Amino acid sequence: MKEQILGVVSAIIAGIIIMILHELPKTIVYYAMDEEAKKVPFRNVLKLHHYIDPIGLIFCVTSFAGFSKPYMYKIKERNVNRAMGITGFLSLGILFFVNLLLLKGVFCARVSDAGMLQGKVSGDVSLFFMNLCFHFAFLSLGMLIVNLFPIVFFDMGNLLAGTKPIMLDAFIRKDFLLKLCLLALLILGVLTQAVKTILVVLIL
Repeated sequence: MKEQILGVVSAIIAGIIIMILHELPKTIVYYAMDEEAKKVPFRNVLKLHHYIDPIGLIFCVTSFAGFSKPYMYKIKERNVNRAMGITGFLSLGILFFVNLLLLKGVFCARVSDAGMLQGKVSGDVSLFFMNLCFHFAFLSLGMLIVNLFPIVFFDMGNLLAGTKPIMLDAFIRKDFLLKLCLLALLILGVLTQAVKTILVVLIL
């Protein structure tokens, strides 16, 4: 019971922080590169709670593959879109690899034959931080995979808008269908299983 509570709490904390660390760098890039953005007060960027998507957070806890709430950009320049897409993927990739290194290097984490996370921990505090690192790695990888979907405000949508806007237009027409497919994959646990398989292989 205690481990389950620690797991839920660490998933919520990791999910919130990942959402902020994913969207904040993209918004900073937007303000730095887009002339129209500079007409809006920069303090809007620092309203961190705006980046937290409640539904995405529920999926973070239940499916370990959620999504954040993007700042409502109005981008005209393709290079800004491209830079934001790259920044989004980079932020999630860095979060994943840093926490994977912490799991392996600090906690000597491994997955047991029963599928349980085990590591060099002593006491509840160490156990909590190992769980936190695990959820950081799990959720950042899950969110990275979710952002591969060519949905307008996702990282792949930004990349396509900056490189192949005609292709993005085709996906925009299928936006509702794409979102339904994504929700189905999350609800059915397909993305969760894919992320879990990758993570187990890397920390086995």
